[in-house]
Amino acid sequence: MSAVLLKRLQETAEACERDEAAFRRDSAQRLQALTALRIAAYRRCHLLYGMAGAAAGCEAAEEATAAALEFALAETGWSEDDAVYGEVREQLGETAAALQMAHAAEGTADEDREADGAVRAMLRFEAWYRERFGSAFLDLLEAERGFLPVVDF
Repeated sequence: MSAVLLKRLQETAEACERDEAAFRRDSAQRLQALTALRIAAYRRCHLLYGMAGAAAGCEAAEEATAAALEFALAETGWSEDDAVYGEVREQLGETAAALQMAHAAEGTADEDREADGAVRAMLRFEAWYRERFGSAFLDLLEAERGFLPVVDF
């Protein structure tokens, strides 16, 4: 075999190896990002479900909103002893109120709009929290709950 042919074959093999390594690196990063999104989505789901459950036994809308809010704050470890508790409570209160509005709209033509509004309120709160504290609010929910599928390659 000629030296040129051997060199070309070696270069082709090395290029394939580089491409494979880049793909593995990129796919690992993508998988990590997707995993983080999945965990946050399940945490959000469980938190809002719990807030709705806490509010379910209340008669008045104000009581339901307060119960949902207290549930969320307790679940995430916030207490009145924390210096910025009032600020966090006020910001998260918009989500609790939106959740109550979504509940009130069940079975009506506004149900989809109000449900979307509750999710948007939570996402706004999460964005505010990240900007204010430099961390993800949902990370306060350390324990994984429910079915969290994991895919290993």
